[in-house]
Amino acid sequence: QEADAVLLPDQVVLVLDDTEPTGDSICAFQGGASSPARPLGRLPASGLHAYVCRLPEPAQSFQQLQAPLLLHSSTSSAAAAAPDPPSPSPGRALLNWSSDPIVFDSALLDGGDVLVFAKGISRRQGLRCLYRYSDGADTMLASTPAISSVQQVTRCPSPPTPVKSGGSTKVLVTLGVTGEDPMPSLATFRRQQAESSSLTPHKSSICACTMGRNISKFLREWALYHSAIGVDQFFIYDNGSEDNLAGLVAQLISSGLNITTVPWPWTKVQEAGLSHCVATQQASCQWMAVIDVDEFIFSTSWAGLEKPSKSLLEPVISVDDSVGQIYLACYDFAPSGQTAHPPEGVCQGYTCRLKNPQRHKSLVRLDAVEPSLMNVVHHFKLKPALSKASGPCWHVLTTTNTKLGRSSKSSSRGACPLMWLIGKIRSTSTQRTGLLA
Repeated sequence: QEADAVLLPDQVVLVLDDTEPTGDSICAFQGGASSPARPLGRLPASGLHAYVCRLPEPAQSFQQLQAPLLLHSSTSSAAAAAPDPPSPSPGRALLNWSSDPIVFDSALLDGGDVLVFAKGISRRQGLRCLYRYSDGADTMLASTPAISSVQQVTRCPSPPTPVKSGGSTKVLVTLGVTGEDPMPSLATFRRQQAESSSLTPHKSSICACTMGRNISKFLREWALYHSAIGVDQFFIYDNGSEDNLAGLVAQLISSGLNITTVPWPWTKVQEAGLSHCVATQQASCQWMAVIDVDEFIFSTSWAGLEKPSKSLLEPVISVDDSVGQIYLACYDFAPSGQTAHPPEGVCQGYTCRLKNPQRHKSLVRLDAVEPSLMNVVHHFKLKPALSKASGPCWHVLTTTNTKLGRSSKSSSRGACPLMWLIGKIRSTSTQRTGLLA
């Protein structure tokens, strides 16, 4: 079953459409109710644009919800003024994210494999990858056994290349077991190129991947800091931000930072998003820091530095070839008397931390990641014979588990070492970019 809309939690409807946003849009629901549609961006694999709108209260009373019509600009204005507004066509079912098994996204990799992202897989034994695409006037179907399937990620062989289409065919992909109905699917991809093949052929030494929603208050400081110590590229998986994240990213790009935003509207599938990042960036990055935007990599050996350097992170990845992942101890910072996000930023605003590390984050070598892409809390399963390592002086300083206004009895007072260093970075970056003024 091919679908183009799904009901997310909190009565939010996600709609996929091939029309690029140029003005106002609305979702028109059965029964005549409508609500404004907000664009989230273009999904990499399908090229479709994602929109979200609120399910109006009158439409919530229907037992069988239909996917809404997405109306743009003059069309939406005319529809709003019409005495009988348009309604969705019968048969376009609205999937339910909370209860339905759903194939929600895909990615075509450089080697030809296809990653299929799905929630609610009931059986993995005998799981098959199902493709549907057109070759001229004929619709073609293909079915192949899955290579692997863990968490929300299934790795599939590439389908046969269509003959008449020149390889640019839109392909619908889903999953199923012989004798059972295939899973409903929102996932399509284009055969013209793998997602990572459009990137620069230069491979960066260190990249960073993060995921979040409404993270603008952290992003400027986080990106400038890590760029100053040696991170070359940033990949932001956006969960539907409403805080002008796109505008801030544009500012940072104009200042010289290499930042890519990937729309990721899917809820509670963080492992799938991190797998997508690691798999699609293997051609552009050697190492990937998998951390959040309120987390800052720091070494105690930097305390005597006069200014930051892009070579500061080189020692952490200067390891034996058998090491595929570096563990970084996380030190959580308490509220430090703050009752709101500090205007001076995370590193200067939080000066009180827990005495002992609470967990770890990681720097992972992308060619060392096991093909299934199995990961747990920012750590990836590695290929056989590869190992992880940790160093006593490498840390991630974070406010991840901190709630404003809550005290911490096990904290140690005093300015953290990072506060002095970030002050140097802030003054340097202000002169260079004007972004921190």
